[in-house]
Amino acid sequence: MHILYPFSLSEQMTVHSDVILGLSKQINVHLSFLHVELFQSDQEEELKKNRLWKTTFVELLEGLKQRQPTFSYSIYWEQGLLVETILDKAVTLQVDLIWMLTSGKDRPSYQGIHLQSSTQAVIEKASVPVWVYPLKTEFTPIREVALALDIFKFDEAKVKQAIELLSPFGASIELIYISGILGALQYDKAKEVEAYWKSMYSNCSLTLLESEDVNATLENYSDTKGIDVVVLFKTKKSLIEKLFGGSFTHQVSYYAAMPILVLK
Repeated sequence: MHILYPFSLSEQMTVHSDVILGLSKQINVHLSFLHVELFQSDQEEELKKNRLWKTTFVELLEGLKQRQPTFSYSIYWEQGLLVETILDKAVTLQVDLIWMLTSGKDRPSYQGIHLQSSTQAVIEKASVPVWVYPLKTEFTPIREVALALDIFKFDEAKVKQAIELLSPFGASIELIYISGILGALQYDKAKEVEAYWKSMYSNCSLTLLESEDVNATLENYSDTKGIDVVVLFKTKKSLIEKLFGGSFTHQVSYYAAMPILVLK
């Protein structure tokens, strides 16, 4: 798996050393680290500081390589607009997904939105899946996955994409359908959808949850079941959503209280 990992030299990268090592231990992954400078400073003091940060970052990665020999990486130093450079690099390198860090917020409601604008823009515009990871979240092996879906909007290509990305982790996938009304129609359709998913990936099951508050229900379920990552399918916004803002994927991914993988 090839992951593009944008980073800032001003961040304390040691915060996510455990994430980098954890991924390398669980799956065969190559991390392409990308640093984007908006402009090139001509002040000697600033240049000296940047050189020191770069040296420190390289030493950090080399130290991780010594601790975990399977850790594979490359580093790219680019200059340009942040979001556009990230998107272009993802295409050029043909990565499988983009890893975006967010400051998040401790247990926010879905309206307690605090993703950086760059992360939000990448989610909206990227042609590949985006993994949103809160800075303060400690890495745990990906064993339990909650995948939120609409059982009445079936897309075979998205199913295959989800399974292709998640199968290397060997995780159990809990398919989640949340609706304000659950009846015979929903339960009959759920059996059909679950059977199809099981034919593609045996270690999965489907749970139906009755609630009007999709975001809070998904968050509470994930907390209760010890979910390691929530997976969402990005959907096109309806006219109403474009006018007034928000969408299911956008709202749930925005609070980012836990790792979230947004599929295209």
